[in-house]
This record gives sequence, C-alpha cells and structure tokens, in this order.
Amino acid sequence: MDETTTLPRNSLAKSAPTAKSDAPSKTTAHLKQSAQAHLRPCHANADWTAGKVLTLDEICDRHVRWVLHHCGGNRVVAAQLLGIGRTTLYRYLQGRLKQIQTSAA
Repeated sequence: MDETTTLPRNSLAKSAPTAKSDAPSKTTAHLKQSAQAHLRPCHANADWTAGKVLTLDEICDRHVRWVLHHCGGNRVVAAQLLGIGRTTLYRYLQGRLKQIQTSAA
C-alpha cells in the first residue's frame, strides 16, 4: 500500500491569517459599513442636467479624500479600504499634490 499524506481540500483558504495586516480590523469593518450607509439610491426621473457633472478624476479624488478623512489620515488603512497598495496610494497623493501645485502657479 502507498502511504502518502494528502491535505484536505481548500486547506490554504481556511488557514488563519499569517500577518496582522491580513486580518480585517474593527476599524476597517466600521468604515466599510459607513461607506455603504453613505451611498444613496438613484432615482430614474432625476434631472442630471441640474447640477455639475464631475469628471472621473474629480470623483476619484473626492473618494480618496473621503476615505482618508474617515480613516483619520491613516494611509495604510485607507489603501486597504480602497483596494490598492500603500505605495500606490502614496504615488497617487504625490501626483495630485504636483497637479495642484502646477495649476496654482
């Protein structure tokens, strides 16, 4: 008989988090609930010409600032909530800062 050991199916998927950053924090869960509560339903008969239509860059910028504000400025948690890496968030913020400085000059 062959004596081999087999792992149960999906053993890796059910393993415990290996690092502190892998486990969702209470803050992260609270902020996700807050973000869901912040969303408002769209009405089919809404007048879309009544207000200013935001560009995708403006929406992205406002959302990043909103998440940062609700994280108390914690960029690591904000990056996790946004689904991006910490360094990606830093690069985005640096790029926005340069755009603001260039447009102000």
